[in-house]
Formats: sequence, structure tokens, C-alpha cells
Amino acid sequence: MADQHKIEINKAGVLDVGERLRASADKGIPPRGDRIKQQLMWHSAFGERSGSPIVQQAATQYYDQMNRAIEFLDTLVYNVGVLAQATQDIVTAYDHADKLSAEDADVVMEGASAKVRDATAAAVAARRAVEMQDRQADLDEIKDLRGVKRGVA
Repeated sequence: MADQHKIEINKAGVLDVGERLRASADKGIPPRGDRIKQQLMWHSAFGERSGSPIVQQAATQYYDQMNRAIEFLDTLVYNVGVLAQATQDIVTAYDHADKLSAEDADVVMEGASAKVRDATAAAVAARRAVEMQDRQADLDEIKDLRGVKRGVA
């Protein structure tokens, strides 16, 4: 779910999709591929004893297609594994990016806090300086008033 300020990923859901995909592929594809391979390899090829060039050509085409189907199934199993791994990699990358982003936010917040502390310290120092000037002005005024009273008396 996304809004203008954040992206939220259901990590458990992403991982679940990947695991279910892998489990379904592992459960269904290899056994079927193995049965097809067994049928091709353990039984005599149809048409191999035929003297007909058409039957032999049909047999050759059939076995070529079956071999391509087996290659396709092997590729499918591999690609499903890659996709399942990609779901795990996505979650890992998201966690890593989330951690980096939190660390970056912490650095920004620490910098902002330092600037606030520095500004507060400068304001306190300026306020003390003004208070010192005010006290000095008051002392000078009192001194002047005493001097005037002494001079008049």
C-alpha cells in the first residue's frame, strides 16, 4: 500500500507467494517431467522398426517435440525457482532499504537536534549577554545617581 509519504510492503505476503509458487512447481512439474522422460527412454520408440519414411519422420518429430517439452519443463522449474528466490530477494532488499532509510532519518534527526541545541545555547548566551548589559547599565545608572546626589548635597 502506498500513499504520498510512504510505501508499505506486506513482506509475509510476498514471501508466502514465493514459497507457494515454489512448492506448487516442485510438487507438479518435476514428477510430470520425470514420467515423460521415463516414457521416452524406457519404451521403444514408436516407428523405429517401421520401414516407412513417413512414420520414421513422424517419430523423429514426435521425439524432438517431446525433448523440447522436457527442456521447457526444466526451464520452467528453473524459472519458478528464480522467481521464488526473487521474492525473497525483494523482501531482503526492502528490509535493507528500510534500515538504511531509518539510519538516514536518524542522522538527519541527530543533525537537526544538534542545530537546535546549538541555537538554544546561542540564544541562552545572547540572553545572558543582554541581561549582563542591562545589569551593567543599571549599575552605571545607580552610580551616576549617587554621584549626582553627592555632587548636589
